[in-house]
Amino acid sequence: MKRISTISILSFLLYSITLAQIYDIKKFLDQCPTNDPVIDTILKDFEIRLNDEIVTEFPCSEPVSALPVSSYSNPLIYLHTLRVIYYMDKHMVNHLPWTDTTLYVWMKDRVDGINIKDGVAGGYCCNEIDGKIFFVTGNADDFNREFDKKWIGISGNIDFFAHEVRHTDGNGYYHSSCCGITNGCDDKYDEADLGAYGIQYWLNKSWLSGLINVGARTSHTASEINEIINWHLGSVNNTFRNRFCEDIPDIINIEDIDIPLGAVPTFNKTIEFGTIKLYPNPLNYGSKLTIIAPGSQLHKIEVFNTSGLLIKTIKDFSLGEVIINTTDLKPNIYILKIQDSSENVSIQKLIIQ
Repeated sequence: MKRISTISILSFLLYSITLAQIYDIKKFLDQCPTNDPVIDTILKDFEIRLNDEIVTEFPCSEPVSALPVSSYSNPLIYLHTLRVIYYMDKHMVNHLPWTDTTLYVWMKDRVDGINIKDGVAGGYCCNEIDGKIFFVTGNADDFNREFDKKWIGISGNIDFFAHEVRHTDGNGYYHSSCCGITNGCDDKYDEADLGAYGIQYWLNKSWLSGLINVGARTSHTASEINEIINWHLGSVNNTFRNRFCEDIPDIINIEDIDIPLGAVPTFNKTIEFGTIKLYPNPLNYGSKLTIIAPGSQLHKIEVFNTSGLLIKTIKDFSLGEVIINTTDLKPNIYILKIQDSSENVSIQKLIIQ
């Protein structure tokens, strides 16, 4: 009997009841990032520099896939990458093991931008310019810039950026050589404390399973979908899995994922609403959970376990605040689907310990 992975069930649950932020990554990447009003925000959050100098112009024409590679500049590519990061997991909460916010917010809270430098192979973190912190990447050649017109290229930029930003956290998450690659290893894979390579592994696993769904199935052809699946599968099983010395993750079999890359996202009425707060979270077993939804009339709360099964439904509450008795919930991770009287939905993760 085919085993359906927990992560794919959670992905299906989340994306069948929430509004996808990127509905179709293929079409998304064909848009010039400069035509998106959010770019003003992104460029305030992240400076893009070329050989230490601030870049302010990003010439672009649509569709991006038809741009001559000579016109698809590295600053434009990295602006494109930041735009994907901005939308990719917007409104998702508690889904990244290393932070309680989104990838974009986590990154902007730690670095001030990207510095693209000639003569750099790969990249590193970090250098300081005018008191600001930048992670550094090399100037990609024609082959790699052409590759970056596709999702698999952009996704590689994203996981690389996240890798470098991780070096700004805590003890810097320094590399070792324990896996046989000089300064190219994490001592172990621990989702409670992911290193830089661990984050790259986790992101590719999440794109592969559809936990983070960018609509790769929406308009890509069957052969393109297969290419994307094989890219992420190779990244987890071959590229990044070999970067750990202890607690090495099991090989991922594609047959164990219900819908590789996730289902085609659908637009519907159920969207994130208000500022939902759960506390305490994590919650001690047997304690009561308080849910605050300012200005909203809550209608129904459904509690799902990590197998995607509905195990508890609560209905009809007073305005704004709900107190739930959790004595019938064992220590575990749960997904809460919180619906207001207008059929808007918020998805929250609850940990009972």
